[in-house]
Amino acid sequence: MADGRAMEGKRQLTMLRVLVMDVAEGGRPG
Repeated sequence: MADGRAMEGKRQLTMLRVLVMDVAEGGRPG
């Protein structure tokens, strides 16, 4: 369903944003 697809996309977007913010803050080891 479209709703489920949008929800999945939103979740991926959020995870990506959190990852980018983490890297920007330098909290990622390595």
